[in-house]
Amino acid sequence: MLRKSFGKNHIAIVFLLFSLLLLLTSCSQTMKSNQTEKFKSDTNEAKGLSREDSSDSDGFTTDSSTSTAKSEGVAKENTSTQVAAPLDARKKIIEKTMHIETKEFDRFYSTLKNQITINGGYVEQSNVTGNRTNQTSMRYATIKIRIPVNQLDGFLSKVTSLGTVVEEEDLTKDVTLEYIDVESRINALQIERDSLMRLMETASTLENLLTVQSRLTDVRADLESFATKQRTFDDLIAYSTVNMNIGEVARITPQKPKSAWEQIQVNFKENLYDIGDGFRACFIWFAGNIPNIILFVLFLALAVLIIRAFVKRMDQRSNVLGNPPPTDPIPTKKHDKENDSN
Repeated sequence: MLRKSFGKNHIAIVFLLFSLLLLLTSCSQTMKSNQTEKFKSDTNEAKGLSREDSSDSDGFTTDSSTSTAKSEGVAKENTSTQVAAPLDARKKIIEKTMHIETKEFDRFYSTLKNQITINGGYVEQSNVTGNRTNQTSMRYATIKIRIPVNQLDGFLSKVTSLGTVVEEEDLTKDVTLEYIDVESRINALQIERDSLMRLMETASTLENLLTVQSRLTDVRADLESFATKQRTFDDLIAYSTVNMNIGEVARITPQKPKSAWEQIQVNFKENLYDIGDGFRACFIWFAGNIPNIILFVLFLALAVLIIRAFVKRMDQRSNVLGNPPPTDPIPTKKHDKENDSN
């Protein structure tokens, strides 16, 4: 019996230890997944903002339904003659999205700002979250950068050498046809504007003058709209867009292994790291909640004392009600004989 109980105790201890390891691993993986989800959410948000800006600038339409056949004909003619642009003259919008991990967030962020200034770029939008007061609180930065297209390669080469690029996306959009179309419409509207101004000078009646003036107002509005779109295109073409999502990590994400043995090694190291990270997280939680634990223990001890006192009092009351006070003992035969002898 003693050996059986000893063996059962060993099995219970092993089971408890195994359960503890699984708990620590799951805690660490949960923390890591939360950081990853937050990182991805910040990334998707930045990417969505960038797509909105691009769609606003690229997907243009004209609401003018009063364009004359002359201006449309000139625009089509100019487009057909300029569509075959050489490769080096193509109008391209370059956009890059990068996910970068770094252990030295402050150094990376400071160097990034310096490189932006050196290469003649500017920050269009940035957002930094988190703080570095403890090991479990990591910082994240989402930054949208505009860099001159001829300085892009040198800028990326310098910046990416300071961190680890875990994901990268390149987007190059050829807007040559759209650009030529806008340019042709501007030329056509300018020709029509000049013609209308000459007609105003030769208008013989007030009705003709008002008609020409009304059309001239519409042409000028369309001309300003297309000129704004052309300036937007020029800015997007001259300055490439770089969306950087920077995450501060305690450990760089390992690269994807190529062989099965490398996969086993990576998984083994990851599990050991998760277990250690789980122990650390539990210790941090325990140390941070010592005041609450002390209050809980005091409350538990007070509850035990109250319950014990209540149980003891109930026992005393049950003894009083269930056991009446003792009466005089019934005299025995020996006692009767002693009385008779006396």
